[in-house]
Amino acid sequence: MNNKILILDDDLFQIKLLTQQLYNIKCNDIVSFTDANDTKNLLHQVGLIIFDLNMPNIDGIEFIRLLAKQQCDTAIILMSGEDERILNAAVKLAKHHHCKVIGAMQKPIQTDNLKALIQKWRGEETTAALKKESIPRKSYSATELHEAITKRQLVNVYQPKVSMNDGTFKGVETLVRWHHPTDGIVFPDQFISLAEESGLIDDLTNMVLLEALQQSNRWQAAGLSCSVGVNISIDNLI
Repeated sequence: MNNKILILDDDLFQIKLLTQQLYNIKCNDIVSFTDANDTKNLLHQVGLIIFDLNMPNIDGIEFIRLLAKQQCDTAIILMSGEDERILNAAVKLAKHHHCKVIGAMQKPIQTDNLKALIQKWRGEETTAALKKESIPRKSYSATELHEAITKRQLVNVYQPKVSMNDGTFKGVETLVRWHHPTDGIVFPDQFISLAEESGLIDDLTNMVLLEALQQSNRWQAAGLSCSVGVNISIDNLI
Protein backbone atom coordinates (compact mmCIF):
# COMPACT_ATOMS: atom_id res chain seq x y z
CA MET A 1 0.00 0.00 0.00
CA ASN A 2 1.25 3.50 -0.89
CA ASN A 3 0.99 5.50 2.35
CA LYS A 4 2.16 8.84 0.93
CA ILE A 5 -0.40 11.63 1.30
CA LEU A 6 -0.45 14.79 -0.82
CA ILE A 7 -2.15 17.90 0.58
CA LEU A 8 -3.19 20.61 -1.87
CA ASP A 9 -4.44 23.93 -0.46
CA ASP A 10 -3.50 27.52 -1.21
CA ASP A 11 -3.72 28.39 2.51
CA LEU A 12 -0.40 27.63 4.25
CA PHE A 13 -2.00 27.79 7.69
CA GLN A 14 -4.57 25.15 6.69
CA ILE A 15 -1.77 22.96 5.31
CA LYS A 16 0.16 23.17 8.58
CA LEU A 17 -2.95 22.46 10.61
CA LEU A 18 -3.98 19.46 8.49
CA THR A 19 -0.41 18.11 8.46
CA GLN A 20 -0.32 18.19 12.27
CA GLN A 21 -3.70 16.47 12.45
CA LEU A 22 -2.41 13.73 10.14
CA TYR A 23 0.74 13.33 12.23
CA ASN A 24 -1.44 12.91 15.31
CA ILE A 25 -3.21 9.94 13.70
CA LYS A 26 0.07 8.29 12.66
CA CYS A 27 0.25 9.51 9.04
CA ASN A 28 3.86 10.55 8.61
CA ASP A 29 4.61 10.42 4.86
CA ILE A 30 3.14 13.76 3.75
CA VAL A 31 3.90 16.25 0.98
CA SER A 32 2.07 19.54 0.49
CA PHE A 33 1.60 22.16 -2.22
CA THR A 34 -0.24 25.45 -2.63
CA ASP A 35 -0.48 25.29 -6.44
CA ALA A 36 -2.09 22.38 -8.30
CA ASN A 37 0.21 22.94 -11.26
CA ASP A 38 3.14 21.78 -9.11
CA THR A 39 1.51 18.40 -8.41
CA LYS A 40 0.95 17.13 -11.97
CA ASN A 41 3.99 14.85 -11.96
CA LEU A 42 3.14 13.39 -8.54
CA LEU A 43 -0.49 12.37 -8.97
CA HIS A 44 0.32 8.71 -9.66
CA GLN A 45 3.07 8.57 -7.03
CA VAL A 46 0.98 9.09 -3.89
CA GLY A 47 -1.67 6.95 -2.25
CA LEU A 48 -4.06 9.73 -1.23
CA ILE A 49 -4.70 13.33 -2.30
CA ILE A 50 -6.50 15.72 0.04
CA PHE A 51 -7.39 18.96 -1.72
CA ASP A 52 -9.42 22.11 -1.30
CA LEU A 53 -12.16 23.01 -3.77
CA ASN A 54 -11.37 26.72 -3.71
CA MET A 55 -7.93 27.38 -5.17
CA PRO A 56 -6.46 29.85 -7.66
CA ASN A 57 -5.07 28.79 -11.05
CA ILE A 58 -6.67 25.32 -10.99
CA ASP A 59 -9.68 25.08 -8.68
CA GLY A 60 -10.97 21.84 -7.20
CA ILE A 61 -13.37 21.10 -10.06
CA GLU A 62 -10.68 21.59 -12.69
CA PHE A 63 -8.37 19.44 -10.57
CA ILE A 64 -10.96 16.62 -10.62
CA ARG A 65 -11.07 16.85 -14.41
CA LEU A 66 -7.27 16.76 -14.49
CA LEU A 67 -7.29 13.55 -12.44
CA ALA A 68 -9.84 12.03 -14.80
CA LYS A 69 -7.89 13.00 -17.92
CA GLN A 70 -4.75 11.46 -16.48
CA GLN A 71 -6.79 8.35 -15.60
CA CYS A 72 -5.44 8.70 -12.08
CA ASP A 73 -6.72 6.03 -9.68
CA THR A 74 -5.20 7.65 -6.59
CA ALA A 75 -7.70 7.98 -3.74
CA ILE A 76 -8.99 11.51 -3.02
CA ILE A 77 -10.59 13.39 -0.15
CA LEU A 78 -12.22 16.75 -0.88
CA MET A 79 -12.37 19.60 1.61
CA SER A 80 -13.93 23.05 1.55
CA GLY A 81 -15.22 25.88 3.65
CA GLU A 82 -18.37 25.91 1.48
CA ASP A 83 -21.63 24.40 2.65
CA GLU A 84 -22.41 20.68 2.51
CA ARG A 85 -24.45 21.04 -0.69
CA ILE A 86 -21.42 22.26 -2.64
CA LEU A 87 -19.24 19.48 -1.22
CA ASN A 88 -21.81 16.82 -2.10
CA ALA A 89 -22.09 18.13 -5.66
CA ALA A 90 -18.31 18.00 -6.04
CA VAL A 91 -18.21 14.43 -4.72
CA LYS A 92 -20.87 13.39 -7.24
CA LEU A 93 -18.92 15.06 -10.04
CA ALA A 94 -15.72 13.27 -9.03
CA LYS A 95 -17.51 9.91 -8.92
CA HIS A 96 -18.99 10.53 -12.36
CA HIS A 97 -15.42 11.02 -13.57
CA HIS A 98 -14.57 7.62 -12.03
CA CYS A 99 -12.30 9.14 -9.39
CA LYS A 100 -11.67 7.04 -6.27
CA VAL A 101 -13.50 9.26 -3.80
CA ILE A 102 -13.02 8.40 -0.12
CA GLY A 103 -15.15 11.27 1.14
CA ALA A 104 -15.32 14.98 1.88
CA MET A 105 -14.70 17.27 4.87
CA GLN A 106 -15.93 20.72 5.76
CA LYS A 107 -13.45 23.23 7.14
CA PRO A 108 -12.41 23.62 9.87
CA ILE A 109 -11.33 19.98 9.69
CA GLN A 110 -12.46 17.89 12.65
CA THR A 111 -9.87 15.30 13.68
CA ASP A 112 -12.50 12.60 14.24
CA ASN A 113 -13.85 13.07 10.70
CA LEU A 114 -10.35 13.03 9.27
CA LYS A 115 -9.45 9.87 11.21
CA ALA A 116 -12.59 8.09 9.98
CA LEU A 117 -11.80 8.91 6.35
CA ILE A 118 -8.17 7.82 6.72
CA GLN A 119 -9.32 4.52 8.19
CA LYS A 120 -11.75 4.09 5.30
CA TRP A 121 -8.97 4.83 2.80
CA ARG A 122 -6.63 2.30 4.40
CA GLY A 123 -9.36 -0.32 4.43
CA GLU A 124 -10.28 0.23 0.78
CA GLU A 125 -6.64 0.19 -0.28
CA THR A 126 -6.08 -3.13 1.46
CA THR A 127 -9.21 -4.63 -0.11
CA ALA A 128 -8.26 -3.34 -3.56
CA ALA A 129 -4.76 -4.79 -3.24
CA LEU A 130 -6.15 -8.21 -2.32
CA LYS A 131 -8.56 -8.13 -5.24
CA LYS A 132 -5.79 -7.08 -7.60
CA GLU A 133 -3.70 -10.03 -6.48
CA SER A 134 -6.53 -12.55 -6.80
CA ILE A 135 -8.17 -11.32 -10.02
CA PRO A 136 -5.77 -10.75 -12.93
CA ARG A 137 -6.55 -7.63 -14.93
CA LYS A 138 -7.50 -8.54 -18.49
CA SER A 139 -5.39 -7.04 -21.24
CA TYR A 140 -6.13 -6.67 -24.94
CA SER A 141 -3.98 -6.80 -28.05
CA ALA A 142 -3.51 -4.13 -30.70
CA THR A 143 -5.21 -6.47 -33.18
CA GLU A 144 -8.31 -6.68 -30.98
CA LEU A 145 -8.40 -2.90 -30.57
CA HIS A 146 -7.94 -2.33 -34.30
CA GLU A 147 -10.85 -4.70 -34.96
CA ALA A 148 -12.95 -2.83 -32.38
CA ILE A 149 -12.28 0.47 -34.17
CA THR A 150 -12.99 -1.05 -37.59
CA LYS A 151 -16.24 -2.67 -36.40
CA ARG A 152 -17.26 0.50 -34.54
CA GLN A 153 -17.44 -1.21 -31.16
CA LEU A 154 -16.18 2.00 -29.53
CA VAL A 155 -19.07 4.25 -28.55
CA ASN A 156 -19.38 7.63 -26.91
CA VAL A 157 -21.18 8.43 -23.70
CA TYR A 158 -21.70 12.02 -22.58
CA GLN A 159 -21.07 13.40 -19.11
CA PRO A 160 -23.07 16.58 -18.32
CA LYS A 161 -21.12 19.63 -17.13
CA VAL A 162 -22.90 21.98 -14.75
CA SER A 163 -22.04 25.26 -13.09
CA MET A 164 -21.00 24.83 -9.46
CA ASN A 165 -22.42 28.30 -8.74
CA ASP A 166 -26.04 27.80 -9.78
CA GLY A 167 -26.33 24.23 -11.12
CA THR A 168 -27.10 25.34 -14.68
CA PHE A 169 -26.28 22.99 -17.56
CA LYS A 170 -23.17 24.10 -19.47
CA GLY A 171 -22.47 21.28 -21.90
CA VAL A 172 -21.15 17.74 -22.03
CA GLU A 173 -17.82 15.94 -21.98
CA THR A 174 -17.35 13.04 -24.39
CA LEU A 175 -16.21 9.76 -22.85
CA VAL A 176 -15.41 6.67 -24.92
CA ARG A 177 -16.32 3.09 -24.00
CA TRP A 178 -15.57 -0.22 -25.72
CA HIS A 179 -18.62 -2.43 -26.11
CA HIS A 180 -16.68 -5.68 -26.18
CA PRO A 181 -18.67 -8.59 -27.70
CA THR A 182 -17.84 -10.95 -24.80
CA ASP A 183 -16.48 -8.77 -21.96
CA GLY A 184 -19.18 -6.13 -22.00
CA ILE A 185 -18.25 -2.52 -21.22
CA VAL A 186 -14.48 -1.92 -21.19
CA PHE A 187 -13.34 1.41 -19.72
CA PRO A 188 -10.67 3.59 -21.35
CA ASP A 189 -7.97 2.83 -18.79
CA GLN A 190 -7.78 -0.63 -20.42
CA PHE A 191 -7.29 0.52 -24.00
CA ILE A 192 -6.18 4.16 -24.33
CA SER A 193 -2.56 3.39 -23.44
CA LEU A 194 -2.67 0.45 -25.86
CA ALA A 195 -3.92 2.76 -28.60
CA GLU A 196 -1.06 5.19 -27.92
CA GLU A 197 1.58 2.47 -27.85
CA SER A 198 0.31 0.72 -31.00
CA GLY A 199 -0.17 3.82 -33.15
CA LEU A 200 -3.97 3.51 -33.14
CA ILE A 201 -4.69 6.64 -31.11
CA ASP A 202 -5.35 8.84 -34.16
CA ASP A 203 -7.90 6.37 -35.55
CA LEU A 204 -9.55 6.09 -32.15
CA THR A 205 -9.68 9.85 -31.60
CA ASN A 206 -11.00 10.46 -35.11
CA MET A 207 -13.85 8.02 -34.45
CA VAL A 208 -14.67 9.65 -31.11
CA LEU A 209 -14.56 13.14 -32.63
CA LEU A 210 -16.71 12.19 -35.64
CA GLU A 211 -19.38 10.59 -33.45
CA ALA A 212 -19.33 13.60 -31.10
CA LEU A 213 -19.86 15.98 -34.02
CA GLN A 214 -22.69 13.85 -35.38
CA GLN A 215 -24.34 13.75 -31.95
CA SER A 216 -23.90 17.51 -31.61
CA ASN A 217 -25.67 17.98 -34.95
CA ARG A 218 -28.55 15.81 -33.79
CA TRP A 219 -28.90 17.85 -30.60
CA GLN A 220 -28.76 21.09 -32.58
CA ALA A 221 -31.51 19.82 -34.89
CA ALA A 222 -33.61 18.99 -31.84
CA GLY A 223 -33.19 22.52 -30.51
CA LEU A 224 -30.57 21.77 -27.86
CA SER A 225 -27.50 23.95 -28.17
CA CYS A 226 -24.60 22.98 -25.94
CA SER A 227 -20.83 22.72 -25.97
CA VAL A 228 -19.35 19.26 -26.54
CA GLY A 229 -15.86 18.61 -25.15
CA VAL A 230 -13.61 15.88 -26.53
CA ASN A 231 -10.44 14.71 -24.76
CA ILE A 232 -7.39 14.09 -26.91
CA SER A 233 -4.10 12.38 -26.24
CA ILE A 234 -0.79 14.21 -26.35
CA ASP A 235 0.14 11.62 -29.01
CA ASN A 236 -2.52 13.15 -31.28
CA LEU A 237 -0.49 16.37 -31.31
CA ILE A 238 2.88 14.87 -32.14
